[in-house]
Amino acid sequence: MTNEAFALREPISNEKIVRKVLRTIPSRFESKVRAIEEAQDFSNMRLNDLIGNFTTYEMKIDSAEPTKKKGISLNVSCKGEMMKTLRKP
Repeated sequence: MTNEAFALREPISNEKIVRKVLRTIPSRFESKVRAIEEAQDFSNMRLNDLIGNFTTYEMKIDSAEPTKKKGISLNVSCKGEMMKTLRKP
Protein backbone atom coordinates (compact mmCIF):
# COMPACT_ATOMS: atom_id res chain seq x y z
CA MET A 1 0.00 0.00 0.00
CA THR A 2 2.73 2.45 0.91
CA ASN A 3 4.61 1.53 -2.25
CA GLU A 4 1.54 2.28 -4.35
CA ALA A 5 1.05 5.63 -2.63
CA PHE A 6 4.73 6.44 -3.12
CA ALA A 7 4.48 5.56 -6.81
CA LEU A 8 1.47 7.84 -7.17
CA ARG A 9 3.30 10.54 -5.17
CA GLU A 10 0.51 10.65 -2.63
CA PRO A 11 1.53 11.61 0.89
CA ILE A 12 0.48 8.98 3.38
CA SER A 13 0.20 9.68 7.08
CA ASN A 14 1.71 7.58 9.84
CA GLU A 15 -1.76 7.26 11.31
CA LYS A 16 -3.10 5.62 8.15
CA ILE A 17 -0.14 3.22 7.94
CA VAL A 18 -0.43 2.24 11.61
CA ARG A 19 -4.18 1.63 11.33
CA LYS A 20 -3.73 -0.53 8.24
CA VAL A 21 -0.96 -2.55 9.89
CA LEU A 22 -3.12 -3.11 12.98
CA ARG A 23 -5.82 -4.62 10.76
CA THR A 24 -3.36 -7.23 9.47
CA ILE A 25 -2.11 -8.44 12.88
CA PRO A 26 -2.91 -12.15 13.60
CA SER A 27 -5.83 -12.91 15.90
CA ARG A 28 -3.58 -14.17 18.71
CA PHE A 29 -2.59 -10.52 19.25
CA GLU A 30 -6.19 -9.28 19.28
CA SER A 31 -6.08 -8.18 22.92
CA LYS A 32 -2.88 -6.20 22.31
CA VAL A 33 -4.37 -4.56 19.20
CA ARG A 34 -7.43 -3.46 21.20
CA ALA A 35 -5.26 -2.09 24.00
CA ILE A 36 -3.16 -0.08 21.53
CA GLU A 37 -6.26 1.24 19.76
CA GLU A 38 -7.73 2.45 23.05
CA ALA A 39 -4.56 3.93 24.55
CA GLN A 40 -2.54 5.38 21.67
CA ASP A 41 -2.79 8.52 19.61
CA PHE A 42 -2.12 7.22 16.10
CA SER A 43 -1.21 10.61 14.71
CA ASN A 44 1.95 10.57 16.84
CA MET A 45 2.75 6.85 16.57
CA ARG A 46 5.43 5.68 14.16
CA LEU A 47 5.46 2.29 12.48
CA ASN A 48 8.77 1.41 14.15
CA ASP A 49 7.22 2.06 17.56
CA LEU A 50 4.30 -0.21 16.72
CA ILE A 51 6.56 -3.02 15.52
CA GLY A 52 8.73 -2.67 18.62
CA ASN A 53 5.64 -2.84 20.80
CA PHE A 54 4.51 -6.12 19.22
CA THR A 55 8.02 -7.59 19.25
CA THR A 56 8.28 -6.98 22.99
CA TYR A 57 4.81 -8.39 23.57
CA GLU A 58 5.61 -11.53 21.58
CA MET A 59 8.83 -12.11 23.52
CA LYS A 60 6.91 -11.82 26.80
CA ILE A 61 4.33 -14.32 25.60
CA ASP A 62 6.98 -16.79 24.44
CA SER A 63 8.92 -16.57 27.70
CA ALA A 64 5.75 -16.99 29.78
CA GLU A 65 4.66 -20.20 28.06
CA PRO A 66 5.86 -23.26 29.93
CA THR A 67 7.96 -25.69 27.98
CA LYS A 68 6.13 -28.87 27.17
CA LYS A 69 7.55 -31.95 28.80
CA LYS A 70 6.94 -35.39 27.50
CA GLY A 71 6.17 -37.95 30.16
CA ILE A 72 7.33 -41.50 29.63
CA SER A 73 5.75 -44.41 31.41
CA LEU A 74 7.06 -47.94 31.75
CA ASN A 75 4.66 -50.79 31.27
CA VAL A 76 5.79 -54.26 32.34
CA SER A 77 3.98 -57.47 31.61
CA CYS A 78 4.82 -60.83 33.14
CA LYS A 79 3.62 -64.28 32.13
CA GLY A 80 3.74 -67.79 33.54
CA GLU A 81 6.64 -68.75 35.84
CA MET A 82 7.92 -65.23 36.17
CA MET A 83 4.56 -64.11 37.55
CA LYS A 84 4.54 -66.97 40.08
CA THR A 85 8.06 -66.07 41.18
CA LEU A 86 7.11 -62.45 41.68
CA ARG A 87 4.09 -63.38 43.81
CA LYS A 88 6.02 -65.60 46.27
CA PRO A 89 6.99 -63.88 49.53
